[in-house]
Amino acid sequence: TGTLAIGAFENLDLSLNQNHDQIPYTIGLKYQFYGSPRLKKENGLKMSLKFEYGSKKLHEEEKGQYSLFFSDSYNLEKSTNLDVYGVSFNLGRRVNSKTLFYFNNILTQYNADSTLKIKEGVHKVKTTTQTYNGLLGVERNLNKKVSLTLEGGVSYSNGGGEDHMVTYPVGTSLKIHF
Repeated sequence: TGTLAIGAFENLDLSLNQNHDQIPYTIGLKYQFYGSPRLKKENGLKMSLKFEYGSKKLHEEEKGQYSLFFSDSYNLEKSTNLDVYGVSFNLGRRVNSKTLFYFNNILTQYNADSTLKIKEGVHKVKTTTQTYNGLLGVERNLNKKVSLTLEGGVSYSNGGGEDHMVTYPVGTSLKIHF
């Protein structure tokens, strides 16, 4: 997991995010529409919106046997186009120049368009998965260039029908500011 964020303007950030090797990099645009800019470290309420998009093509070939009882072999070719869309609402309150508490509400949608080629023919599969995340966190500036973040929350994923999952992510990060 990694993020590279660049402050394009005082209230506008561009980011490049990588969360997992099978999920594409996403490009993000975050606009802080309320409160003083992050780098000024002024006390008070802050609100922002972030939009993200990413796309990746995956291709895999597999060879094997149908079962132990049959000697038929197969060749399976899988191709997937994966698109990721995300939007988040971020609410924070800086209580002093070193400490920011925040809540992030994140919606992400993954669209997969897959083609499976096997001996019997070609099969096309389209799937959509949505994740909803609510995260509470605190960011503490250790000095002018380094900050530590601790966060935790709940994540709900829905792949349609009975395919859903609830997890409770907890994490920390060390940020270096240039």
